[in-house]
Amino acid sequence: MYEIINDLTPWQTAGIFLCVLAAFQLAYLVSVRYRPGLRMIPGPFLASFSDLGRIWSCATGLQMNHHLHLHENYGPLVRIGPNHVSFSDASLIPQVYAITSKFWKSDFYQMFDIKTPAGWVPTIFSVRDESKHKAIKRPVASAYSMSSLKELEPMNDDCSAILMKKFEGLVGKDINLGTWLHWYAFDVISSITFSNRLGFMEQEKDVQNIIAAIEGRLVYNSIIGQAPYLHKYLFGNPAVSWLTSFIPAVAVLNSSRYIVSFAAQQLQRYQNKEFNTVELRDMLERFRKFKDEEQVMSNSELLSHATSNMWAFQHPSTSSASEKR
Repeated sequence: MYEIINDLTPWQTAGIFLCVLAAFQLAYLVSVRYRPGLRMIPGPFLASFSDLGRIWSCATGLQMNHHLHLHENYGPLVRIGPNHVSFSDASLIPQVYAITSKFWKSDFYQMFDIKTPAGWVPTIFSVRDESKHKAIKRPVASAYSMSSLKELEPMNDDCSAILMKKFEGLVGKDINLGTWLHWYAFDVISSITFSNRLGFMEQEKDVQNIIAAIEGRLVYNSIIGQAPYLHKYLFGNPAVSWLTSFIPAVAVLNSSRYIVSFAAQQLQRYQNKEFNTVELRDMLERFRKFKDEEQVMSNSELLSHATSNMWAFQHPSTSSASEKR
């Protein structure tokens, strides 16, 4: 055998290597295609071993129609990916989404982790482990209680007053109600979270392009989230993330750093005490708890919760936002 290998030319050696590699790849695809538990579920042939169909249908913006079409053709259970099953039977909802469900959120949610100086940190929205979700939620749960929200209502009232005054000045004119509600929502979120209304409504524009940044990131998360393992090769890769920042058309899809940076700036205001004390305690102030004069949560954890609030008024619009595994 050694003599045979020794007599091979470099091209023959390369050809054999490629053939072996192709054989292993084919064996892997076959194992995925006929994976126990999924091989009996009907669906498109490509979906049984590749996520390309899901990525493409999401990129077109018509994934919901595509999935409805698949259910019409294949029935209530459809294999839409190597490890993905879509169901249209409402009786299965309690089994999958009940509090006691054994199904975890899929890796799609890791796309909403945030990068901090301490590394990647899950948010209360993105964490997949139920026990970790409870641990993250416990320190800030009181900030979202009904009594706390009632105390924060005057901040919301101020934004509502600005909106109504603006509308009074626009009587008889055509307006984009969706745009105005976007501005209103972000002013409310930034107001009750940071006591720092950015003035979207007053300036009648997307201040610092924050809304565009969130929308751009949601496009990226929605599409690449169909195959989240690709993220580490794309914007999850520091080198790629840095390089794409010089391409405006692409950089808007990699905008999470701007969102996290904005939240970090607000947190820095507290640390530098660059604000006047107000009667109302905003949500960030409620997050910052101390014990024996030591801050209970780290700055990374505070940043995680503050960023979660900013994501809260815009939710992923694809069906993947409800993925379980």
